[in-house]
Amino acid sequence: MKPILKWQYDQIIKELLLLQEHSADQSCPCESDGERCVRKHLLSIEALAQETLPMEENQEFKDKLQILATEAKMNREKEEKSLCGKPEEAPNLVDWTRNWRKQFGAYSLACDVKPPPSQSKIQDKSSRTHYQLTRDKCGCKRRNRSGTDGRSVVLRSWTLVRTHHGLSQ
Repeated sequence: MKPILKWQYDQIIKELLLLQEHSADQSCPCESDGERCVRKHLLSIEALAQETLPMEENQEFKDKLQILATEAKMNREKEEKSLCGKPEEAPNLVDWTRNWRKQFGAYSLACDVKPPPSQSKIQDKSSRTHYQLTRDKCGCKRRNRSGTDGRSVVLRSWTLVRTHHGLSQ
């Protein structure tokens, strides 16, 4: 997933989370001081979905974004009528937001992480530190780091073991 697309989905999910929390919490002063939280979050969700639509290449998620934008607009219009004194049946925004978050949550976590090769060497030129990824006899991954001080640090399964430079495996 392209970084900009991941960022877009993260923003959509954040707005969905905020709307869910504000809708679920009856003590939330959403309508105080001229603030209209529900309307604001619905407007943001609608805009983000519309903005993300042309960036998305996956047709399934393009369709979902279009539906999300349409539903957010319909819910926003109902909220606006209610704010203007023409109440309509309010949608269950808690369930609505939860359902949409679940649809986008796993997809936005998708990443193209490749497993590291069994052996590779990296040099951090600024500190003259050398790193080496290896596997020991039992197949556990080790990350060896040796610096200009002649010492080596072996990282293995969350344990930091200090050894002398010549004694590391």
